[in-house]
Amino acid sequence: MGALGLRRTRHVEVEDAASGLAVAEYTSIRAESIQSFATSQSIIQWSLATYGVLFGAGLLAVNSEIASDLAPSVSWMAALIYGVLLPGLVCAAAWSWIGEIRRMERAGAYVRGIERHLRLETRRGTASVVGPLNWETFLAGSQRSASSGIKGWAPYLGTALLFGGSLFSSVVFFFFWVYEILDDGWNDGVWALLLADAALVVLFLVVCLHTGMGVVWLGSQFFDLEKEELRRWRPGLSLATYRVIEVALVVTMIVALVGLATWLMPERILTWK
Repeated sequence: MGALGLRRTRHVEVEDAASGLAVAEYTSIRAESIQSFATSQSIIQWSLATYGVLFGAGLLAVNSEIASDLAPSVSWMAALIYGVLLPGLVCAAAWSWIGEIRRMERAGAYVRGIERHLRLETRRGTASVVGPLNWETFLAGSQRSASSGIKGWAPYLGTALLFGGSLFSSVVFFFFWVYEILDDGWNDGVWALLLADAALVVLFLVVCLHTGMGVVWLGSQFFDLEKEELRRWRPGLSLATYRVIEVALVVTMIVALVGLATWLMPERILTWK
């Protein structure tokens, strides 16, 4: 009887230790998620501040009275700011921000797996956990009712539109300055600026949409601790469907940008003057 009691005591101790480790892991991952959110907000703040300084420098060049001998240099400098520096800044900031959001959603998917596992174990009566954790499950929505929860994607979409609008604004002003430069005709420098700007815009669209769609998909998953794989938490689109939407959006936006370019410089691009 004493041996049986000892084995039972050890079993309870193992369960308590496992539960304690699970809670400690949960706390650690939640802290990582909070840190990712704080870092993402910091990225938005410093990128907007830097963007405003560079954008203002370009506007200052527009409103300044420039000597005729300095006008070409100023035009090239402004085109470089709007065509390379600002798009590069937006790309770097957007990719960094999406990386932190992905890190946060990845942590959320794993935490939802922990919450689900603890809840199932508690219902089976084989664990000594009282009051299982439910925060990420609450944010994601109820699996039973397939509701969308209260997390929402509006904040993510708003920030994405902010980065996209910043890039669009820089492209518009870039073409204005390229048009000024083209008064002296086409040359290798103009082609280099156009190719650099186009490459940055395409990279922004491809990388942001590719990673962004993955983040949205990850938000509907949870990590199954028993099968050690990601599984869908609630009914939704498959990853393949997200990729199709991604390709369609990239193509649509590239066509729109080409149309914008031909509208801003019709005499130069369409007639090759």
